[in-house]
Amino acid sequence: MISVLYVDDEAPLLDIAKIYLERTGDFSVGTATSAPEALVLLQEQAFDAIVSDYQMPEMDGIAFLQQVRKSGDTIPFILFTGRGREEVVIQALNEGADFYLQKGGEPKSQFAELAHKVRQAVSRRQAEVALKKTRQDYRNLIRNASEAICVVQDEFLRMANPQLAELLGYREKELPSVSISTLIHEDDRAVVMEQYNRRLRGEADPRYSFRLRRKDKSTCWVDASGILISWEGRPAVMIFLTDITERKRAEESLQENEEKYRLVVENSRDAVYIHKDNRLWFVNRRSAEVTGYTIDELMQINLWDLVHPDDRGRLQDAARRRFAGEAVPPTFTARLVTKSGELREGDFIVDLIDFHGKPAILGIYRDLTEQRKAEISLRESEEKYRILLHESPDPVFSFYPDGTYRYVNKAFADGVLKTVDEIIGKKIWDVFDRDEADKRFGPLSRVFATGRGDVIEVRVPHPGGDRYYITTITPIRDETGSVITCICSSKEITDRKRAEDALRQANRHLGLLTDVTRHDLTNQVSALKGWLELTKAMLNDPQKIREFIAKKEIAIAAIERQIAFMNAYQDLGTNEPSWQDMEAVVLQARALLPAEGIRFVTDIGGIEVYADPLFDRVFSNLLDNCLRHGEHVTEIRVSSHRTGGGLTIVWEDNGVGIPPGEKERIFDRGFGRNTGFGMFLAKEILSLTGMGIRETGEAGKGARFEIVVPAGAYREKPGIS
Repeated sequence: MISVLYVDDEAPLLDIAKIYLERTGDFSVGTATSAPEALVLLQEQAFDAIVSDYQMPEMDGIAFLQQVRKSGDTIPFILFTGRGREEVVIQALNEGADFYLQKGGEPKSQFAELAHKVRQAVSRRQAEVALKKTRQDYRNLIRNASEAICVVQDEFLRMANPQLAELLGYREKELPSVSISTLIHEDDRAVVMEQYNRRLRGEADPRYSFRLRRKDKSTCWVDASGILISWEGRPAVMIFLTDITERKRAEESLQENEEKYRLVVENSRDAVYIHKDNRLWFVNRRSAEVTGYTIDELMQINLWDLVHPDDRGRLQDAARRRFAGEAVPPTFTARLVTKSGELREGDFIVDLIDFHGKPAILGIYRDLTEQRKAEISLRESEEKYRILLHESPDPVFSFYPDGTYRYVNKAFADGVLKTVDEIIGKKIWDVFDRDEADKRFGPLSRVFATGRGDVIEVRVPHPGGDRYYITTITPIRDETGSVITCICSSKEITDRKRAEDALRQANRHLGLLTDVTRHDLTNQVSALKGWLELTKAMLNDPQKIREFIAKKEIAIAAIERQIAFMNAYQDLGTNEPSWQDMEAVVLQARALLPAEGIRFVTDIGGIEVYADPLFDRVFSNLLDNCLRHGEHVTEIRVSSHRTGGGLTIVWEDNGVGIPPGEKERIFDRGFGRNTGFGMFLAKEILSLTGMGIRETGEAGKGARFEIVVPAGAYREKPGIS
């Protein structure tokens, strides 16, 4: 007799499956209506196999499977569900399910197939248990070792310890039967396989190093050696691996750093030099380009001869003070005289270093000549463009490479609620918060670096609601082709964004309605078909027929509730939101349901909320919740108070309250003792205009629901002061 634990949140399907399976005489069936309940049963008694539905409210079938496997239990697990999506099948098998079987067929053949799969899975698991016993000796040796160890036979892993799994980023059970060639770095594969074959031939096998590929495709270095062993009566190699990644990384890092610094200096757009004892000891290529001298010529020149006479004394004094240990600013602006006699202006950025045991100056000269010319040129033409751009209805602005605003027009300043003078000369982080500023500066810096324009979408916070813009970034170059500034122009797309949000919301509603139709209604129809088949099989038993008819009526009632929810849900978001009088909304909701004997206390006069036309359904559902579950409610209080920039509407009663474990779940679709849709629908209605709802009451003292209204979505009623 095979003991089976069958888990499904649809009680009628549990009963049908139990009857069909036990009628074969081969099975005893225990049932559970949820995964948590099933986990408790698994602790209390032993089962030979588990059959589980996929889509369940508290924990779905995949999560249940993960919990079972996480505990180390290898019990056969069959996913039996109405969900037929390929990705669900793949995930189930990847997580360790033995079989996947889809509901919805003819009941007799469907449960016959289920019985076959259960027998097959149990038989296979019993064979695996017998095989494991023969491998235990090697397994104990390998698992308890401190280094990574594996057994390789016919170029495949037959055994691997946890240390190797951890090194490679695999779960331990994933490694057996993996080809070792797939784990070895492609550049090292030939050498390593030759070492493996030498060991099989009994030849000496020195330690050697090579690279492995982790599961995430990253690389690690190992030092390896091996010994010849017998595995299941045939030759194999036990390989010992030591992780030397950090050692290799340190060696490579040293080489990379030396090369990196050389490349940075040689390809710098700034002149880099080392100055000591009035001569240059090192100059890069850019130094020669800026001065017009060759590198060899520069190595014979006194640095001060390159500085304009009017600036020379100031720089010499700063150098003297720096060598004396005084605090000196690191940056000076000065002019250079090139080999041809041309004057170039730039910044000297210097620091004191140790060079061959003596103090020296490491200097960078940043040539600003072309930038200065460009600035003059821009200033000359700026007024012409300013008149054109200043009155443009679209925001127009420009930046320096460091993110400083060079120009903004009135439309831009108005959009961020500042004046033009408050923005120009400030950095982008002074105008927007850090996250928003970083989102803008990233594309901007790429345009400066690559010289290629870009188009980005940005959000601008505004008291009346966020505004959205498409911004085109255009690089402006000097005569050498270098980008010296960027001009940005924006076009508002707020209406388009709202339309896109509405479309996403509509698609979400459609998906949920499809899910209700596919899953919930399909389950109930499956139950009806099952009870109908059982009724046909027992026409001579009136008592059973009456029992089965009652079961059908329960399923039909569930279908009616689900259709009613779908009718209400499909209306969400179909009409524009509007400003609604809170007091009138509460009174309207109160009038829809009988509430005799309950005292209402309201303190929400003079407030209007921007909400969906179905807003009153939120409060009728709250009232319905009180009447159904409050047990002894005699008073309901509705009030509001401001919190930060928003408004909180409070609905509270003096009933039994809501247990802590259900405070979040009451808003889930299908949760509850009645339809399971009311509070879910309330949350959906509120979300259409950015509102949220939470339950904060204390169990035993009453329920308390807080509706959080964001800034801009509430106001005082016109005419109220």
